[in-house]
Amino acid sequence: MEQALSQFCTLAYCPRGFEERPLNELDTIIVLVWGGSRLRVFLRPGWREFARASDHQYIESLIEDFKGRAKSDPEMLFQQASSLSVGPLVTSETGRLNSDASAKPNMLQGLLEIV
Repeated sequence: MEQALSQFCTLAYCPRGFEERPLNELDTIIVLVWGGSRLRVFLRPGWREFARASDHQYIESLIEDFKGRAKSDPEMLFQQASSLSVGPLVTSETGRLNSDASAKPNMLQGLLEIV
């Protein structure tokens, strides 16, 4: 039996002036998982500790926007989030994973599901 596949994208914090720095999973603030009919959004609870204070309002606004759009137009939100390239949150990784998340077992570790 074939396992269901989900798409995911991770949004990482990339402050102005550090755009050329390689991103890693510790920079990840938001992970979106699209399962075909359901969008799940996960958030790193301690993101304010490493994000610049000047970026907090932008990130908080984006989080609130994601919460609303995840319910009203989840597919479009996932598509747009999968190609963010401007601002303090950028798409750092996209891909597919098995329903058991075996391809990226630690991707959601420490994150809270907000939608």
